[in-house]
Amino acid sequence: MTDYTIEEGRNGDANRIITHYTQPHLPYIGAAYREGRGATGLKNPGYELLEEGRGSRDEVYEAYKETLRWVLDDVEELRENIDAEKVVITSDHGEPFGEWKAYGHPEGFRHPEVRKVPWVEASAKDEHTREPDIEIESSVKTDVEEHLRDLGYR
Repeated sequence: MTDYTIEEGRNGDANRIITHYTQPHLPYIGAAYREGRGATGLKNPGYELLEEGRGSRDEVYEAYKETLRWVLDDVEELRENIDAEKVVITSDHGEPFGEWKAYGHPEGFRHPEVRKVPWVEASAKDEHTREPDIEIESSVKTDVEEHLRDLGYR
């Protein structure tokens, strides 16, 4: 995701770019990424293990935070490799982590921790510390264009 955004930021003609990192959603992949393996065990069905009593809240919360740190490192690297007067870092929802016996964000769940999201404004300066390693096939680019058009962005 970071490489694609850097590529677009350097070579595209968009005046805005929205980059959606799906992490730190489940599966929590911070430790798996660090160890060079796939997400397994606690990192994948984290909430289920917690609800069933086979994992502790602290274990799941640590896995969540490690994954969050991992993605925020990529956000920082992105900020070092594009030029932008304003960069907004936010989230689509918060996490209750057991408050009201809830984990995740069940549909219609209005807990304050789920509704509270960060909003951080920063800037970005391209220091060219990373060169994107991507290949965009024309069929993929066409699919992306179609999806953007379907969503009303084109």
